[in-house]
Amino acid sequence: MAGDMEKPWLVAGDFNDYSSQHERRAFSRSQHNGRAQKFLEHVNNCNLIDLGSSGPRMTWTNNRQGLANTMERLDRAMCNAEWKTMFPEAQQSPPRPTQTTPLL
Repeated sequence: MAGDMEKPWLVAGDFNDYSSQHERRAFSRSQHNGRAQKFLEHVNNCNLIDLGSSGPRMTWTNNRQGLANTMERLDRAMCNAEWKTMFPEAQQSPPRPTQTTPLL
């Protein structure tokens, strides 16, 4: 689908997956490394560019305390090269980690 897309496009939201261990902070080991790899494969197959974030790196927390706390970057905005050329300074601006983080 992305290979046929010649116009600028942006996709943003809660993808409910992180792309690497750098996007997850937890004291427990993740059982989802395969899911992260599959998510990255889909992003790459669609030729998407992650816009990055100007706010906190993690966008979701389970709101538990101490060793039970988990934080992950689930919310993101990604675009194709044409969109990035039109809006080179654009990035995600989440205010702080919450159960879900809005994209501004």
